Amino acid sequence: MGLKYVFLTKNVTPTTKISVKKAKGVRLWDTNNKEYLDFSSQTLNLNLGNSPKIAKRAFLTQFNRYSFSSTRFISKSFIELSKKLVSISPKGLTKVNIKLTNGSDANESAIKRARIFRKKPYIVTFFSSHLGETSETLNASKKLTELFYGGSSYFIQIPSPFEKNNSEEKTLNKIETLFLRRKDIAAIIIEPIVVNSGVHIFSKKFLRELRQLCNKYNVSLIFDEIQTAFGWLGSIFASEYFGVTPDMLTIGKGFAAGFPLAGILMKKEYDVLDYGLDEYTYGGHAISCAIAQENINFLTKTKILNTVKKNSLLFSNLLTNYKISNKDKVKEVRFCGLIAGIEFRSTLLTKKLFTKLIKNGLITRKSSNNPRSIVLKPPIIVSPSILKKAVDILDKTTTNI
Repeated sequence: MGLKYVFLTKNVTPTTKISVKKAKGVRLWDTNNKEYLDFSSQTLNLNLGNSPKIAKRAFLTQFNRYSFSSTRFISKSFIELSKKLVSISPKGLTKVNIKLTNGSDANESAIKRARIFRKKPYIVTFFSSHLGETSETLNASKKLTELFYGGSSYFIQIPSPFEKNNSEEKTLNKIETLFLRRKDIAAIIIEPIVVNSGVHIFSKKFLRELRQLCNKYNVSLIFDEIQTAFGWLGSIFASEYFGVTPDMLTIGKGFAAGFPLAGILMKKEYDVLDYGLDEYTYGGHAISCAIAQENINFLTKTKILNTVKKNSLLFSNLLTNYKISNKDKVKEVRFCGLIAGIEFRSTLLTKKLFTKLIKNGLITRKSSNNPRSIVLKPPIIVSPSILKKAVDILDKTTTNI
């Protein structure tokens, strides 16, 4: 495959042989007209599936008005989306910046704002986190740090509760000790569900107690909701699902139903950055903003979130039974809403299964931080029959491998 794409850098060379002909909703067809169920949502970002009708309608309506506007001008789609976003946000998050294009932008924004507001340099992060791919967010995730000369070193990384011989109680004790001993910590950033490590889920109790520790020691709490916002849990935001409100909340991926857009919601005291410090040319794009408005309308004005909750119960039951019938190969199944991670008993088995699933018509996602895990994150518009069909493919493939 590599010789066909010698003009591409190695990090963007295709890793499968699927040549996409068309895609609609949860389904995808290759150039040989073979059909696949896309339970990866491509880059874990298509909450409404591929080519949703509401996106096409919003795209054409906005394009016929104008295709681009600087935020120095009054852009209706940008202003209306910002206002709408604040209206549905967790209580207290009254300021928003959507002049961003991806999750890395959003998390960098949160890091900058926390440091400036607190007048302290250090940010606490967790092992196995995935906070972005800029120099700063890679440093925050401690990925390939030795290769980067840019970015800061002002990050303190601690083991997550999901590490071997660790627990939520031990992690909270470590965090409190850290907050107590050091007076140079501005914030802690956490993904409520760590999708890229194979779907590890923090408990509601842990997040509530972390919120209390941040209040006690004057440390900002940042939720990275790039993966979890906009429907996958049966709620708009994971903070709603877990019942905990952070000081800042970052969004991306499903924000504009697959079109490039990201943002950060915050308490008003974090509005500390001036022009030229936190906005990007294609951030807040008029067309993406128009689509994001329709996305939010769909989530708030239809019964889709209730449907997600019902389908989540079905999904969890199907996966629980799958684990029982394949207990010799499956170590653990972790799920929350329509997001699931399956950890197998060997890396080799996981690699073989991932490839075989594609051949059998089911696209999943490799875990970037856990080579023994795959991720299933279908679009939220998935039907019960498709959920059953996907898990049936998964079950038969696992049994026969």
